[in-house]
Amino acid sequence: MATKGGSLLGRADSTLVQGALKAELANVGPSMQGVYQAQAENVTNLQTAVQDFFYAFDKSNNDLRNEVKELTPKLLADIETGTYIDDSYVDLVSQEINSLREQMKSIPRGREGEAERSKIRTRLANLKAESGSAEQTMTKIATLIDNDQIDFNSLQDGDMELWKSILDKSAKREFVDGKLFYSANINGKELKISLGDLEKRFLPKQYAVQNKALKLSGSFFNVGKQGLDYDFNGAMNAYETLMTSKKEVLGLINNPFGSMQYSFTDALKGKDPKLTKELINALNNVGGFDVDNDGNPDQITMSNLNKLVSTLTNPDDGNFNLATTKRVAAAFYADNDGRIQYNKGLNLYQRKQTQLKSKTKTKKNKLNLNDGYNILVDGKQYYSKGLQIQSAYDLFEAKRNFTDPIKGNFMVYDNSTNSYKIYKTEKEFEQNKEPINTITYNKIPNKIGFDQVGLGKGLNLGGA
Repeated sequence: MATKGGSLLGRADSTLVQGALKAELANVGPSMQGVYQAQAENVTNLQTAVQDFFYAFDKSNNDLRNEVKELTPKLLADIETGTYIDDSYVDLVSQEINSLREQMKSIPRGREGEAERSKIRTRLANLKAESGSAEQTMTKIATLIDNDQIDFNSLQDGDMELWKSILDKSAKREFVDGKLFYSANINGKELKISLGDLEKRFLPKQYAVQNKALKLSGSFFNVGKQGLDYDFNGAMNAYETLMTSKKEVLGLINNPFGSMQYSFTDALKGKDPKLTKELINALNNVGGFDVDNDGNPDQITMSNLNKLVSTLTNPDDGNFNLATTKRVAAAFYADNDGRIQYNKGLNLYQRKQTQLKSKTKTKKNKLNLNDGYNILVDGKQYYSKGLQIQSAYDLFEAKRNFTDPIKGNFMVYDNSTNSYKIYKTEKEFEQNKEPINTITYNKIPNKIGFDQVGLGKGLNLGGA
């Protein structure tokens, strides 16, 4: 399994391949006969084309967003002043009611016409509900946009163009079975959406799931900081569990979070050429992907990459599968967020370990306990065994009482002054006699002579 290194799909580890690509993407076991190899020139051309596309697309998208944001306050003002329901809308509702009345006239009386009358009643109920909720729906969407709370990145192709046409009143309005529909010509194609579906497409920003994702990122940082191993499959499962609904999936895959530079969707579309190449290689090396939905895996090339991306990220795509998207996105997050956060924590752990090892090496200069040492103190030469000197120093370093290995005085540590009180003997200390001297902690190695045998050089003794 791929638990080390970084790649878009975890270096195509077996769990991802079997769990997502084989069972969910292709819906059949991928044929491993003839493993595909991504062609370098194909990938290079693809990356160049994708980069050019994104530059133009982002500029166009930003211009459209600015137009929408400028027009939206006008809609709110119209609703507030009661001018949103204009004559044309009133005429449209009236026409629908008159149409239903005419249909009622042609329906046979009695049991024979009951089924048709039931349909008419349903359409009338829909009409009443739609006409009553139109302003509420428009107010909700417009207010979210005006307050910058709409997740524009999760909108599908044509959504923003249709909303703009609604704002400038160029969109066509009609009732179908009593339900209000808006339609407009978007890039040569008619886009037709009901009022109810329009609200579902303009999703508010999904702060909750993004906050959960950030907390999960932090947990992997803590794993690394403890020096533990990174569990790629465990991380993938954790990211997958975060996304509990369609709107949370869309909110997460269309927006970068944590340490990611690009969202899952933008990465797949090619904003990061390296990740685009990894995606192609990973899928082709496990037999491809059933792009055309014919039951057989296809080699991923420039010509079908956009279809693949659409299948994984566009809920309007006929082949879109929420479970598949969650699984593949979770693998992406495990490598491009979880592993990065883990490595940051691991780097801290490793630096700390290096510092501890360095400190351990320089902290003490252990003496040869069997050797004797000559030490000069107050102009006099003293002789002491290494065992006595080292034992006294270890107690001193721990700020405990000890017997001076040179003069034989009893040294008592005073925590309140960070100093040692000196008594001629331990017995005099026990008898509460006055100390003969007091020496601050940081001066002990020099006064006692520890520094003459190399002890205390690596110890942080505080001030001079």
